[in-house]
Amino acid sequence: MPYFQLEKIYWEYQISAAKTFKTFLDSNKRYTLVLPQLNGSTYPNETFTQTIANANSVGAIYFIKGKLTALNDVMQISMSMYNTSDSSNVWSDTLVVRTTYDLDSILLLFADNIGTDKKASEDGKIYSLANYSQQELVKYDPTMDLGFSISGGYTIADRGNHKVSPGIGFLISYDSKPLIFDFQVDYFPGNYHKGVFLLADMRVSGLYPLKTSKTTPFIGGSIAFSGVRLTYPNPIPGTFFTEQRADGMGLAIFVNGGYLINRNSNYNFRLVGSLFCPLFQTSTFHPLETRIPFGFMINAVILGHK
Repeated sequence: MPYFQLEKIYWEYQISAAKTFKTFLDSNKRYTLVLPQLNGSTYPNETFTQTIANANSVGAIYFIKGKLTALNDVMQISMSMYNTSDSSNVWSDTLVVRTTYDLDSILLLFADNIGTDKKASEDGKIYSLANYSQQELVKYDPTMDLGFSISGGYTIADRGNHKVSPGIGFLISYDSKPLIFDFQVDYFPGNYHKGVFLLADMRVSGLYPLKTSKTTPFIGGSIAFSGVRLTYPNPIPGTFFTEQRADGMGLAIFVNGGYLINRNSNYNFRLVGSLFCPLFQTSTFHPLETRIPFGFMINAVILGHK
């Protein structure tokens, strides 16, 4: 058997995968696998005719051809066994390696089934090409991501000349696979003289992806410590100040929903909509001038990890 042919795969897999497969196949004691000598760090792709000649030179009854191919964000392994005498195909199959942790298990499946009347894909259906979906989440380890967001906020409080405010945010996200946990800071600087509201919050969130795919909608909630400042025209004419402030600070609850894109990638994206439900009021110098500044927020988020 020549070392695996590669297509869009790191060259290290060519040698390590072939040697691991040899260990598994030799331990079954049905076949003894002969690998060619290496003259460098990689082995050049052999033609079919060259492999037949090499098999004849060592007296092999059968020879195997294998190939490793990148298939989007997973690896596809194909193996075929041939009769050396007439080059007829004896056995062939293809499996999908969803993570590097699956590689040894798949090579063992090939070693156990090659040359028999069974297919490796029948013994390991989760690795079969027929069951592979390009949308399926390929994620083994939990990941920690850092992110940045561009945001927009809207308040329904009847204060201010402008109820829409732009902002930015920063977050740390821990994706444990079943759930995602965020620590997030948002800041909407506002504009006092133009009546644009100011909002700042520091929140902890839990998000639940609705599908086990790399692109999925999600729902969740947050508990936050938040501060709001609303500005509005002074209701008392003839006074020196033309604006008045309504300030508030305290706990708030967010109800979140959105869409997550490329969750299993080093870089992923979110579009999040949140209802902002303060547990406090904004107040002015006048004791009757109080409001609960309910609102809505949209965050466009990019996250990444090494």
